[in-house]
Amino acid sequence: AGSYVVDHVGDTYHYVGGACDNPDVMDKEAGVLAMRAFLALYNATHQRHWISAAVQAATYCETWVYSWNIPLASDDADMAYPPQRTTHGQSLIATGQSHSDNFMAAAVADFFRLYEITQDTHFRRFGCFLLDATRQVIDWDRKLGYALGGLMNEAVTFVTPRGHGVKKWLPWLTVAVLGPMVDHPAVFHGSSCDAMRWAD
Repeated sequence: AGSYVVDHVGDTYHYVGGACDNPDVMDKEAGVLAMRAFLALYNATHQRHWISAAVQAATYCETWVYSWNIPLASDDADMAYPPQRTTHGQSLIATGQSHSDNFMAAAVADFFRLYEITQDTHFRRFGCFLLDATRQVIDWDRKLGYALGGLMNEAVTFVTPRGHGVKKWLPWLTVAVLGPMVDHPAVFHGSSCDAMRWAD
């Protein structure tokens, strides 16, 4: 099954159907799921070709992520995205649309695992970037005006009208951020990310 995925998905960049509400189109969630599967196959077999497949899927996923801050209007009452936060770490959802979300929070530990295996510091730096950037849209400091601390918005767009989108919290948002923290606590405690500046 893994070899089939490499041949028919990975080699052709046919990462399709990861987002259940956007079937039959390329998306980053399918890339994350493929990366995770390739890492699991490496963990089970220790065969290096699974790492090559995981690296390719990881690189594909990175291309969906905003690594720059897009200016947002601070006086637009219809905006769903908090203007006092940056757009770093948000990622396009799927081809054929321009909405973005915080899904890549779920992939933080996967990038750290790739670093551990490959010793390629790029994956550590990107993992640190995701760790910091995807957490900043949560109302952790109670400055966003949400009903409860820890909430965040769902999908938004960073094309005109910038910052507009879904003004609702959905459970998957919290799972994406907290899941890796619970499953891989070593990534989040004593991390080397503290001294790293990714947004120079």
